[in-house]
Amino acid sequence: MTKDNIRKYIQLFISFGTLFILFYTIIDLRQQLKQVDVLQFKLDSVTVKADILYDRNYSLDVENANFNAALEYLKRKNPKAAEDFEKYRRNGIK
Repeated sequence: MTKDNIRKYIQLFISFGTLFILFYTIIDLRQQLKQVDVLQFKLDSVTVKADILYDRNYSLDVENANFNAALEYLKRKNPKAAEDFEKYRRNGIK
């Protein structure tokens, strides 16, 4: 084999290798774009669930604050009833 033949084979190999890498990159990029759509959907789903949990916790916090305010009022007006109610709250019905 001469140097010219070897050079042609090397150029041919480089050309096919470059085309192969280009096609592989295009195919891989299309797969990654599909995954981005799936991940975006999952992220939206998690965001909605987080919003729902935040709303639920907020309403429970408001309810708990109202309960504690009422209990403080009861402690001032009728300490015995407040104490009985706190025992009930800790131990349940007995």
